[in-house]
Amino acid sequence: MAPRLAALIWAFTLGSLTINAGPVDAQSTQGVWVLSGVTVIDVESGSAAPGVDIVVRGDRIDCVGPTGTCAITSDAERVDREGYFAIPGLWNSHAHLTVPTSYLYLALGMTAVQVDSLYETVLRIYLASGVTGLVLLLDDPDAVSALSRAERAGQIISPRLLGCGWGISYPGSWNAVGGAATPTTKEAAEAAVRVQAQSAVDCIKITIESGPGPVYTNPRMPLQIARAVVEEAHRLDLPVYAHTTHAAETLDALEAGVDVLAHSVTDADPVPDELIDAFARAQPYYSPTLVLSESQFLYIDEPERLNAPFLRRHLTAQMHAALTDPARRARFVGELEALTEGAGVDWLRGKFPGTMATSRSINAAGAIPLLGTDPVWYVVPGYDVHRELELLVESGLTPMVALQAATLNAARAIRREDDFGTIAPGKYADFAVMAANPLEDIRNARSIEFVVKGGQIYVSGMLLASVGAGR
Repeated sequence: MAPRLAALIWAFTLGSLTINAGPVDAQSTQGVWVLSGVTVIDVESGSAAPGVDIVVRGDRIDCVGPTGTCAITSDAERVDREGYFAIPGLWNSHAHLTVPTSYLYLALGMTAVQVDSLYETVLRIYLASGVTGLVLLLDDPDAVSALSRAERAGQIISPRLLGCGWGISYPGSWNAVGGAATPTTKEAAEAAVRVQAQSAVDCIKITIESGPGPVYTNPRMPLQIARAVVEEAHRLDLPVYAHTTHAAETLDALEAGVDVLAHSVTDADPVPDELIDAFARAQPYYSPTLVLSESQFLYIDEPERLNAPFLRRHLTAQMHAALTDPARRARFVGELEALTEGAGVDWLRGKFPGTMATSRSINAAGAIPLLGTDPVWYVVPGYDVHRELELLVESGLTPMVALQAATLNAARAIRREDDFGTIAPGKYADFAVMAANPLEDIRNARSIEFVVKGGQIYVSGMLLASVGAGR
């Protein structure tokens, strides 16, 4: 690595050590530098090319080609990483930041300043983990907009933030919270979409849910309302992400024409033929949030797993204390039992093998895999994306397809593939560099040394240390 660029890398990192730091050194977005000799994982072609140079000019990729084939000015700095692997920046396509159940109610009782610091800590942890983009499916749009403006201005260190706002539900149903719209007529549904579009959302979230567990107690959004939401959203060129968890609701969502299914089907193993046929016809993006399903019982059954080194690396002491607190655990279990009429953790534990099998069947039917984690309760930021990659492979995907779910498919689902999703000229310089080959073993994606976002370099270990994670 050239000395000046090495110094810049440390400057970028050290300039990020305190929450609410000012803009990163402007040199990081002005010059030209080269990542040399890496193996680039091409998620579009499904191949890997060794001995490649990636030329970064400002915040975009200028050239990608075999070493020696890109035109490089003599003053360009070079980062030599022969034997390393570069993947496009990862995206979590079902993220949350401002919902109170994140990290077992950690934000409850905090001051506004403390909450802002918590958000920025979580965002740095995600970026350190190779995550350069989050799609926030149900979050306070004002808070997300403020954070997104700060991210774009270089005032905070963060992945890119896109969001669906509060979303659209149905009176008395699931996710009818915050500023969610709850229309009961076609006209009201169309108006709700227009109102949310005026808030500059990037997508619309729709909830079709008759019960979060095995008990069906919620009023369910009628199909004609769902269809009106989708049609108006598509007229405004907004993709629709649908919360459904049961087979009947998922069938309604597919018939309404949604773009993304944001959860697995949890009440049908095997999947009904009617639903398999609907997936084959619609070929939607499908994000099963397997790490959510696993986490909700795993850390109740085996709390010592919260001390596993790679997971612990992504937690501050404050987060770790919340997740291991017996009183918070009891509160979670009590709320879960109330939602499921006593079924509780036993239900979560029992349904997980079926959820994995269901995901395998739905992917085989033609759904397009998408990585999302729904980070609430026991889901750990940063770790969640890597564990979801591993669970996607365990559910039958190849490592390449799992990486596509977190990169190219994510960009296409949110309709930003011109800017993100692959390492290619003209796209934003958003990628992660790791020491081991993730195509040989998806767990090798854990070996990230540094992350590039918008042409700026962040050393993962230093970025985590900057917020006190991993101690």
